[in-house]
Amino acid sequence: MSPRYGGIGGAEAAVHSFATRLAARGHQVRVVTSNATGMGWVPDLEAGRSVLEGVAVTRLPVVTRRLPGLEARYARFLRSKGHFGDGEQFLRAQGPVLAGLEEELDPASWDRIVSYPYMYWPQVQAMRISGRRGVLHPAAHPEPLLDLRLYREVFAAAARIVFQTDAERTLVTGKFPIAGAKLLTLPLGVDAAITPREHPPSGDPYCIYLGRVQRDKGARFAHALFDAVPTLPRLIMAGPIVEPLPPSSRVEITGPVTAATRLELINGATAVIVTSRYEAFSLVSAEAMATGVPLVVNGHNPVLAEQIRRSGGGLAATSPAGFAAAITVLAGDRELAARLGAAGASYAETAFSWDRIIARYERFLTGGGC
Repeated sequence: MSPRYGGIGGAEAAVHSFATRLAARGHQVRVVTSNATGMGWVPDLEAGRSVLEGVAVTRLPVVTRRLPGLEARYARFLRSKGHFGDGEQFLRAQGPVLAGLEEELDPASWDRIVSYPYMYWPQVQAMRISGRRGVLHPAAHPEPLLDLRLYREVFAAAARIVFQTDAERTLVTGKFPIAGAKLLTLPLGVDAAITPREHPPSGDPYCIYLGRVQRDKGARFAHALFDAVPTLPRLIMAGPIVEPLPPSSRVEITGPVTAATRLELINGATAVIVTSRYEAFSLVSAEAMATGVPLVVNGHNPVLAEQIRRSGGGLAATSPAGFAAAITVLAGDRELAARLGAAGASYAETAFSWDRIIARYERFLTGGGC
């Protein structure tokens, strides 16, 4: 169960990766999703059934979209640290409410009902009706939504829970009564075609920021830092522009790029910059490590700090001065940059191998060891 499906990004891309790989191993897999591709849940795809890459896909019609102005109301909620109505009200305001969901998720028809991530109306309903067949991939990070009462019910209903990092597991187990659930910590993988670069970058040096250009992703922080410190390499920011940033001679904002361009940008970078406050898992970091490119990450983010600690593939910083110093060191010390990049690549070869990840996941779903 996923609110969107089809190579869109984030959790949806993870659902695609798990679904297609399980199908390739001979499992019968159906993805139930909406007929929308955007987060406003405007129904821009045809509802109905199809088969994509060996996966049966059922797109249910959206009957309730995201409430207009929800983001502004949520921002006020965060500032006031108040109560955002009751959980059910928020759930429907967030959307998407789908027609026919309960019939599609008849627990008697499936060995497992997998829900990814935790927060949307379809995911909550899936856990409510799954009985002890429910498998929850929370993709949770420290955010006020986790304090809504209805999510206690969601986590308690899951028979199996899959975390992407130890930091996520610590967060959830410290907040919810899930002693009866089977637990697994399992990262996402990277494409096997992503391999360590053979040569250090040449030409005009740059750092790369990948992902949504949005405050919560640290976009404003990254933009301001590179704009203000002329001794740093230039910065390229590639990803959907959610919150426009002012022009800068030292920062290039490209908007969305293709997968091939994304990997090309990583491969040529002095360092990959990950400034996000909240992550359940950073695929950008994993791809940078697999490419052998050193990272500079937000050390206040426990998921990013964990990835650096485990891999040795970069540096963590907790202030603008710390970020600037880390980037300056990597730009000026090629030997150190190569050493960190090699450590990340070595770690990624094992930790982010989809073959190993899917084998563990398969054992977990079928009741064996993990």
